[in-house]
Amino acid sequence: MRLGIITLCAMFVAVCACAADNPVTPPDNVAAAKLIEWGWDTPSPTYVREHVGEMENSPFDGIVLTLTANGKHDLSQRPDRQACFPTRAFGAKVLKRDDYSESIDALRAIKFKRFTDNFLRMNVTPGDADWFADELPAVANVRLLASVASQCKLKGILLDTEAYDGQLFNYSRQPQKAKHSLEDYQRQVRTRGGEFMRAINAAYPNVTIIVTLGYSMAHFPDESAQKYQLLPAFLDGMLESADAGTVIYDGWEYAYNFRTEKEFADTRKIIRQTALTWSAVPDAMRAHWRASFGLWLDYDAHWDANDFSKNFFTPQQFEQSVHQAMRYTDRYVWIWSQKPDWWRGGVPKDYIEALRQARK
Repeated sequence: MRLGIITLCAMFVAVCACAADNPVTPPDNVAAAKLIEWGWDTPSPTYVREHVGEMENSPFDGIVLTLTANGKHDLSQRPDRQACFPTRAFGAKVLKRDDYSESIDALRAIKFKRFTDNFLRMNVTPGDADWFADELPAVANVRLLASVASQCKLKGILLDTEAYDGQLFNYSRQPQKAKHSLEDYQRQVRTRGGEFMRAINAAYPNVTIIVTLGYSMAHFPDESAQKYQLLPAFLDGMLESADAGTVIYDGWEYAYNFRTEKEFADTRKIIRQTALTWSAVPDAMRAHWRASFGLWLDYDAHWDANDFSKNFFTPQQFEQSVHQAMRYTDRYVWIWSQKPDWWRGGVPKDYIEALRQARK
């Protein structure tokens, strides 16, 4: 989670927001906004199956779930990355449904009641795929993920576009850049983005997708612009190929440390307005692209469950930030957590109550 870039983000937002004409009115639909939890505490589907009743006593409207390989559901520690579907999904190998059958069976058995908006996660890792290969294995993998999400009656997919491992969207790191220009790669990646989206819709029509990092990454005033140079082309391919009912939310990870209404207001302008100038398919963007925000509860690893003054967000500050995020989002506010554990008693009641109060 790029802390260095978050400092630059405030400057970037201010510049982009000033460039936007006609402020985008906030929907102010706090009552309709949905709170989603995701983090290091994310439980396996087998855990959720056994504890869904108590989990749904929380103020959330849903969670982000991860398919874990069979036999790898140890809840006493973070799961082996190689055992998780998301970390293997955008590589050179087509993954097999049978290898995740325990997670899938658990998802089928969960009886969600209050949690109406649940998502399955997919990363762009390990990031060693070749855009010019005969086939892109990620297309088959996302079709599998979408089919599981649809069959298990989940809301959709969370696509984590952060380059944790390989740099999938960095032209300078591409294996065939000696043969193909930047423009060649942009066309090819856009084509692959279309294939990716059609595979999703074939398994799950009218799906909802949250993207953690969007078009802005190719326009940041630092090395991120090169690192994510091909990401807009991929998103363009997704947007222009999406079916009529599909909605894709810019998750804007860099709202993690937002504390003021202005930060959310300015960012909403970028997502809904400035980004139109960054896309080659602005009409498709108007039809499918929406605003959402992520907030990091223990931002920058500042977390003390007893002395709240040591935390980046006190309960009162957290309540205000979540409230403003819910005012300016088109639907979703997702809460990222690292040290706090929402599901096994690791979050003080003051922060739980802050989420409840944020809706008012």
